[in-house]
Amino acid sequence: VRADHVVVAATDVDSSTHRHLAQFPHQFVSAYQQTEFRTDPRDAVIPPILAKASSPTPGEERRFTPGRWVYASSWHKGLEATLVRWRTNRPPGAAELVIVNPTAAEYPADRYEGHEGVRYLGQFSPAGVARQIATSEGMFYSNTYPECFPVIVAIAVAFGLRLDIACEGHVACGVAEALVKQDLSANTIMPRWLDFVRGA
Repeated sequence: VRADHVVVAATDVDSSTHRHLAQFPHQFVSAYQQTEFRTDPRDAVIPPILAKASSPTPGEERRFTPGRWVYASSWHKGLEATLVRWRTNRPPGAAELVIVNPTAAEYPADRYEGHEGVRYLGQFSPAGVARQIATSEGMFYSNTYPECFPVIVAIAVAFGLRLDIACEGHVACGVAEALVKQDLSANTIMPRWLDFVRGA
C-alpha cells in the first residue's frame, strides 16, 4: 500500500488531540471509540489483530491451574478496584489472583502487597502475558479506565477463560466489544484494514 501520509496516533485519549487530523478518514478499534471521536461515513471500525502467540492453537487442549485467576492490565486501569472486589466478592472456587504486568514500567509494590491470595508475577512480553492468561482458570478485572478495546480481555475470550469483568466508574467502554468471541486473526483483520486504506 502506498500512501502520501501515514499517521499513527494514540487512541486512549480525548478526541481534541486529533482535531488536526479531521480531514483524513479514521480507523477505530471499536464502535465505542468511534462514538467518543466523531461520526463520519469515511471512517471504519476494525478491531485489532491477535498475534498467533496470543491466540490458542486450533485443536490443542488448554491446560490451566484450577482456582487461579489473572489480572493482566496496567495498575492504573483498575488494580485497586480489582483487589477490593477480590477481597469482598471473589468468584466461587477462586483461590489465587495472579497479577501480570504487560507494561514497560514496574508496578509500585504498595499497589499489591498485603492482599491475601494475591501474587505479583512481574513483567511479561505480549506472548508471555498471553501464556499467563491461558494457564489461568479465569480473568478477574474491575476496569476503571474506559478503554477503547482491551486486548487482554479478547485474549481471555479466545482461550475460553471464565470471566468476571466489571466496568466501574464509567457507563460504557470497549470492554463489551472485546467480550464478543470473534476471529481476530491476521488472515481475517488484515484484508479489512487493507480495504480501508486503499479506499481512504
